[in-house]
Amino acid sequence: MKIDASRALGAYAAVATCAAIWFALVGAAPGSTRRFEIIDVQRINVRETDGTLRMVIAGNDRIGGLIIGDTEYPHPGRTEAGVIF
Repeated sequence: MKIDASRALGAYAAVATCAAIWFALVGAAPGSTRRFEIIDVQRINVRETDGTLRMVIAGNDRIGGLIIGDTEYPHPGRTEAGVIF
């Protein structure tokens, strides 16, 4: 039995497409949460859905500055780590 190369390629493309769609839907499932014991990061930005920065948690070398409008400016005298709202 001889398999046509174009049919084999079409079948492979169909399977790969279905797998990609399945992974995209499962990865975007609502209500999925993950739990971690330790997370090492340098800075965490909390943003609104429109991209507005609302909170920064960071070490002293990555701490946020002054936000005027939509632009962040370095704070002239801040040297410590912390949480900025």
